[in-house]
Amino acid sequence: MSAEHASPTDLERVAATRRGLQLAAPGFLLVLLGSVPLAAVGGAPAAVSLVVRFAGWSLLALAMALWAPTPNGPLPAWLKGLYVLACAGAAARAVYHHWLFESEWARWEQRYVQLLWVAFLALPWILWRFCQHRGLTGRAITWLWCAMGLLIVFAINWTTRTSWALWLCPAIGLMLFFNARLTARDVWTDAIWKNARAAALAADEAAQPGSSAS
Repeated sequence: MSAEHASPTDLERVAATRRGLQLAAPGFLLVLLGSVPLAAVGGAPAAVSLVVRFAGWSLLALAMALWAPTPNGPLPAWLKGLYVLACAGAAARAVYHHWLFESEWARWEQRYVQLLWVAFLALPWILWRFCQHRGLTGRAITWLWCAMGLLIVFAINWTTRTSWALWLCPAIGLMLFFNARLTARDVWTDAIWKNARAAALAADEAAQPGSSAS
């Protein structure tokens, strides 16, 4: 969709992206809440963490399935499909890892988890670029700060081999929750404004003397 025009078809696609962003908001929050290291505690905290992670990844998979492909959504169609599969796989892994874990698959699972978190860390950067492209500067800046915060947290976790930095994830998840909700609102408002502006320009052109002469 261009910066100056939004067709009815574009509005339908943006509406789908809006619904997807609204679903992604709690998905971001739950995934990052689930990254807090409670599994080692065992008992009820570990069970709650399992449910939270499953719900978070499931919501993200559903949200991305709803997103329209670029330019009316954050991801091109092929990458959107990969993200949906990756998030659905992460939801399935939460259950598998708890009940069906086999030690001989640990090495392959670890590689999958690393790729999964790289994809997750890329999402705020992708949404930053999406908002920037659509002129939503305020939302873009917040996505950028969240992306940098997540990168720092996981860099500390990876380089120090400790988990204390992961306790910062819920705060970043809360920021992602609110920014996804606000992005959904602003993307829709921007599309409505562009559609109304295009309709007004078309009406002005039609009202010009001689515009209907042929």
